[in-house]
Amino acid sequence: MIGKVYKKQGGGGVNIVNGIIEQYKASTSTISANLFVEFINDFNNPTLGTDTTILSTTDSAYVMSAVLVDTNKVFIAHGTASALGNLNGVIVTINNSTITAGTDTQLDSTSNSGKYISAVLIDTNKVFVSYGVGSTNSGYGIVCSISNTTITVGTRLSLALSVYSSLRALKLDTNKVYINAGASNYLYGVICSVNGTTITKDSQTQILSSSGSYGDATLIDTNKIFVAHIVSSALKALVCTISGTTITIGTSTQINSSTDNGISATSIDTNKVFVIFGNNTTNKRLSGKICTISGTTITPYTNTYLSSNNNTSHYSYGKNQIITTSKDKVFIAHPHSSTQLSVLGCKVNNTTITVGTDKDISDNYGSVYYSQPLLLDNEHIMVLHPDDNATNMYINGIIANSTKLIQESVSSIDGITKEEVTTSTAGDVWVLNQE
Repeated sequence: MIGKVYKKQGGGGVNIVNGIIEQYKASTSTISANLFVEFINDFNNPTLGTDTTILSTTDSAYVMSAVLVDTNKVFIAHGTASALGNLNGVIVTINNSTITAGTDTQLDSTSNSGKYISAVLIDTNKVFVSYGVGSTNSGYGIVCSISNTTITVGTRLSLALSVYSSLRALKLDTNKVYINAGASNYLYGVICSVNGTTITKDSQTQILSSSGSYGDATLIDTNKIFVAHIVSSALKALVCTISGTTITIGTSTQINSSTDNGISATSIDTNKVFVIFGNNTTNKRLSGKICTISGTTITPYTNTYLSSNNNTSHYSYGKNQIITTSKDKVFIAHPHSSTQLSVLGCKVNNTTITVGTDKDISDNYGSVYYSQPLLLDNEHIMVLHPDDNATNMYINGIIANSTKLIQESVSSIDGITKEEVTTSTAGDVWVLNQE
């Protein structure tokens, strides 16, 4: 805590000259009167804007991958049909709650080039896109340069690898990318270097010696990657260490005894990962688990149910998505039923997960496919998802706005409590003039 404001002699209390009084709730615990506080943006109970169709291209939301290019600009790579379409890309701009799409641009004209897609921002206005092409899902990579809403496509490179699942591109450096790919029931790691828009494949390593693929990967440090995967219906994970173009594989550790392929992982610190998955038991509820990492050793902690719905086999579709919003806070988009898409925020205290309020976005079968939350800033998240019409599968977007709470000051002083403030009851706070 930075400090405490003591009352004046005579019990006159605190007199703030350059502030106004507003009411706030506390983030995690009761805050007494006359304490310095700072604001916390909280997504555990977000306010949802208006759900809007962004792109009216049929099946454009069947598979998609989006990255934030700038504070108000998002790049979306997407397919144009459920099976035989092309790979396209579009720039979306956000102005408050208004979302506007630029010109939809073809990135690859090859038939069936948009079935598996993963995009990652590697430099200012430069995006690396990995994807599968054709009936054999041959893996390719391209670099897209962005100027305003115009997309310029570089020459594609064959990865000489089929991609069937678990495709995830991760930025290692402005000129180096790691690709996690499931191929022929095994997981592979690929390292590519980028020079301008030219891609070179540097190395390929089989990550699993036994059959198993469905999963996800997340960067936990500049040279360390956490890879979650399924082997014989059990959820496991390992850590890959990157040195130059060499991938060193750690020991695969069981995280949960049973799961399906609804796996998504995000790092919330350099030694901590939040994993979500469909629990492949009788009730099949969406579950979450904290894993800590020491070197390449993974320690899983207690499983926490995140959804109240039981018998929801839709989790096997693998459409759960998790992102980190700030240290020890995450935001999840997931099917709440076989026809309903929901979002929720969670907080982490050491290894304990506190689950926020599930909020429904849409309620049609099509909307549960390939949703993606994207952190725009510390107050706004855009959730991309298919529209409510399972036939159209247009790309829709909705803005989730955070709730502003307070905590005792740690790194800044934004106000002073005028009275006691609790997590359930808002109290008066002097908001200091920040000018």
